[in-house]
Amino acid sequence: MKQLYTVLLRTIVLACLATLFTQPAFSASTPGFVTVFPEYLRIETKATMVFTYTAGSSGLNIGDEIQLHDPMFHGMRWSKWGELSIWKELCNPLSGGPDGISSFGLVTASTDSPGVGLTIERTNCENKNTYCFGTLHDEAWTRVIVESGALVEGDTINITVGDQSENPDCGLQVGPRAYPNVWWPAYEIADGISTELEAPVIHINPKSIATKLLVIVPSQAVVGEPFAVKLSALDDWGNAVPYTDLQTTLNFDAAGSGSGQSYDFQTSSVGWHDLTVTINDEGVHWLTVDSQLGTVYSNPVEVMNVAPERSIYWGDIHVHHGYSWYDIDGILHDINQSYARDVVGLDVSCESEKALPVEAHSLELWEELTQTCAELSVEGSFLVLQGFEWMGAWAVEAPNPDPGHHNVYYDSCDGPLGSHEFTNSVQDKDGLWDYARSVREEFGIDAITIPHAMPYTSYYYDSYDNDIQKVAEIFSGWGDSTDGRSKEGYGGIDDMFQHDVRMGFMASSDNHDGWMGNPYYLTDHNGTPGGGYVAFVAEALNRAAVFDSLKTRHTYATTANRGIVHFESIDSEKTIDMGSEYLAKQ
Repeated sequence: MKQLYTVLLRTIVLACLATLFTQPAFSASTPGFVTVFPEYLRIETKATMVFTYTAGSSGLNIGDEIQLHDPMFHGMRWSKWGELSIWKELCNPLSGGPDGISSFGLVTASTDSPGVGLTIERTNCENKNTYCFGTLHDEAWTRVIVESGALVEGDTINITVGDQSENPDCGLQVGPRAYPNVWWPAYEIADGISTELEAPVIHINPKSIATKLLVIVPSQAVVGEPFAVKLSALDDWGNAVPYTDLQTTLNFDAAGSGSGQSYDFQTSSVGWHDLTVTINDEGVHWLTVDSQLGTVYSNPVEVMNVAPERSIYWGDIHVHHGYSWYDIDGILHDINQSYARDVVGLDVSCESEKALPVEAHSLELWEELTQTCAELSVEGSFLVLQGFEWMGAWAVEAPNPDPGHHNVYYDSCDGPLGSHEFTNSVQDKDGLWDYARSVREEFGIDAITIPHAMPYTSYYYDSYDNDIQKVAEIFSGWGDSTDGRSKEGYGGIDDMFQHDVRMGFMASSDNHDGWMGNPYYLTDHNGTPGGGYVAFVAEALNRAAVFDSLKTRHTYATTANRGIVHFESIDSEKTIDMGSEYLAKQ
């Protein structure tokens, strides 16, 4: 019997020890989660979204809160198009056009949990003045705070963004550009501890009907060699429209192959498609595409017997903001670059982030743009440049308080992001040009600067550096520098010539929605079709050759069209390319 008691005691002890070492020392709590409905919005609407927070195992107590952060678009907040307020008195109608002031929408919060009281705040609003700031480059978010009672697991809070229950003007304004996979960061703050929740995702769709058909071909091709013809079905703003009903037929009046091809856009999930053709007749040709929208002409293609020493490549290298996202495999998707490459068929692109400290999350954005520059550049196919914009008005203690706006471009993807805080002028000691030279010396990376919108940013060519500054941006959606308009009447091309400044020409869009090369989006201040392209006349589509075309002034500017220009001088038997300097014979 004693032996039996001993066995039983040993069994009990072992069981207790097993229980002791298999049970956790504490019960882990799980956070809540957030969902959104609807997930799909349409551009140019006043929208309503309901973000539903469901409490986790610890619930929420008095003083705890939920935060819903506004999405960021490469350094810029949603407020570019639509701002949020907690006061319905501020609601106003949908504003029109890309340059229109964003309208205000209403954000509210509610819960069905008995005995729970909530308050709602916006970090960009002043409660005492019933006023909200529409600051583009600062983060802002909605705070929903538990004032009384408590939420237990499974209880919900509904945050209605763009609450139109009492007034349709209180919806959140959706801008003119379509964006997929827009994340709304959400946080749970409980007992003073902040937990980032899985971000709900929305998708902003284009208009459902394509009203424009864009037909793009390379500017030059070789007799008998195939080249691509890009067809893009677009809405009024230039968004690619998937699954539209356009049925197209391609034609050209020349010997070759590919004429008569058809494509039905109802099968396209992306709104663009590439065909392949071959032309056997030398000369300049235009291809036509017939559809329900009528007959559309391509840009001209010059077909030659032998490939030229230098070819024409098209770019938009002055663009701001936009959007990118990571998929479940951790792959970065930059929709600015995919639009430039896939939709409008550019060869060269660049998102020129503003120098520190303008953009929100500047360094993180620069790191992302550096990654894009390296990963998306494919020699002979598509090139992403790295660059940033420096603005004289932001410079600290600048001797000249507003010496224009200048973009800095690198011949590498590894250049540093400049700062307005340390670079306080253009030409003075430690100025922008000294900065470019220091990058050359310290990093071995070449850099050039390009001024833009000169009549509007007060850059009048009083200072000039032939080593650093080779090209001027003379046209964009923000200004035409060919007419000399400014407060004092200076800054145009005529002013450049009067200062004996030897600079080449380029153009870009200066688009602030990240829409690289969109020919339909902006109009400048004169009502002239906005946006611009730079034509790089380069030996190859690679970083070294394209950067060299900027340094040697082998570029020209267009108002977002792809005209073929050959500009050269012939002196006796010598041909001098555009941008070159030479001493003519007597």
